Amino acid sequence: GLFVYLLKLFVAFISPARDPVFEEVCPDGSDEEDTFRPFVRRLPEFEFWTASMRAVLISLLLSMFRALDMQIFWPILVLYFFVLFFATMKEQVTHMLQYGYVPWSTGRKKTYTKVSKAEPELQDV
Repeated sequence: GLFVYLLKLFVAFISPARDPVFEEVCPDGSDEEDTFRPFVRRLPEFEFWTASMRAVLISLLLSMFRALDMQIFWPILVLYFFVLFFATMKEQVTHMLQYGYVPWSTGRKKTYTKVSKAEPELQDV
């Protein structure tokens, strides 16, 4: 149960607040691709960490009680973990590539310009 909840939180964290599937075309017909739109998350980072820490702490607390202890066959649980994770991430990455958004940044883009080695112009003072 904890993994499914954490996976749901993670998918909301890397998803945009406004889904590009439902985006409407501008009524004035202008091209919005040239405008800068920052990536706004569906679930903000602070809320993501707060909810995930709360879930982990509650699950650790509940695991201390003998009445809530359940016997499970762990290889099935691990297989379920991997199948669910990879299926969900494949769908999410496909959506990101299709609509061209990236929920993380790799730092500042570096741009280099060529400096002319010509003689500097003298300015009148």
